Amino acid sequence: MLSPHIYAAFAHERHQSFLAQAETDGRNRRARLQRRRNRATAAATGRPVVLRDGSAVLIRPVRRADARLLADGFARLSARSRRLRFLSPKEELSPAELGQAELVRREHGALQYEMMLGSERTGE
Repeated sequence: MLSPHIYAAFAHERHQSFLAQAETDGRNRRARLQRRRNRATAAATGRPVVLRDGSAVLIRPVRRADARLLADGFARLSARSRRLRFLSPKEELSPAELGQAELVRREHGALQYEMMLGSERTGE
């Protein structure tokens, strides 16, 4: 049979181990939340990217306010591109399709880009 002092030492060691594990779990949880917040902020504001041809673009999520830009981009697609993209001839995007731009972003990760023009986009 072990001495009560040894049982007390084991209990104290086990208690300290639980406290250390709880502290580690808390730190990991806070770090995960911070990373999630950072990703959400970056996703909402976008990030600048330089393309192979040297032009700078801002990659950001599609917003409802982008409906006009989406319609303009769609109008610049060739008839062949539209047919391959939609598997049927399509002349223009309907207002309902343009209104779902934000929904598409959340479900499928669709992205919209804007050309960066000097101080207007890059802060130069």
